Amino acid sequence: MANPRTDIEKYDDSRKPKNLMSILKAAVKNSPEVVTGAVGSTKQQLLMIPGRLLQGARNGYFLEQLIVEIEHLKARGKIDNDYLESEECQSSLQYMLSALENPPVDQLKFDALKGVFLASALREGRPNSTVKPSLLLEITGQLSSGEIAVLAAAYKAIKKTRGESAKVMRHISVREWRELVAENSGLEASSLVELYEKQLVDKVLLTGWIYPDQSGAKIGVKGRLTDLGLLLCEYWRAYEKIDFGSSKGGGDY
Repeated sequence: MANPRTDIEKYDDSRKPKNLMSILKAAVKNSPEVVTGAVGSTKQQLLMIPGRLLQGARNGYFLEQLIVEIEHLKARGKIDNDYLESEECQSSLQYMLSALENPPVDQLKFDALKGVFLASALREGRPNSTVKPSLLLEITGQLSSGEIAVLAAAYKAIKKTRGESAKVMRHISVREWRELVAENSGLEASSLVELYEKQLVDKVLLTGWIYPDQSGAKIGVKGRLTDLGLLLCEYWRAYEKIDFGSSKGGGDY
């Protein structure tokens, strides 16, 4: 059988988006329309418009932060320009923009998305992994701000407990772990930690408890983080370590 594509003309590469900054600036200009575009004219849909307009306005502000930080890093030679024009980078940007189309997205969640995106473009300091950043952005886009806060706090907790004995690390109790994470996440209430913890276990970003009565956790050098959860936090940490001077708009992980 003949190849059915032999008579098809070559695809027009000129239509392929190439300039990342132009895409971002267009997204800033159209951010309210991006979020409100799916809203129709029924009474119920009209009631959704104020919240979506607010999210659209916030999205424009978020993307302006991203543009400023990219330009700052490019000027200092810290970003791989070839990567910025790559297919993988465009896929990553697509997942980030898609996440903004599904509100609510607050500063914490956007910082998590931005952290993966910018850390993946670094010349130096990028996490050593073959996992595509676009996949991590897809996962981040599915997380709530509460889940991000708990996951980041669990990562911080590793640093606080690494100096303790292996016995203590292996047998940390549920109450101790939740109190430690509540303290590091700013959530304060351990019941909130419990709520988001269960969701993170279901998403395979945290490990479960060892015993049926939840009297211990699978704690080691990774804390309760799975390989995937640890990698996500390492991207956030790589972003946090970038020296932006006074121009950084991101948060602290």
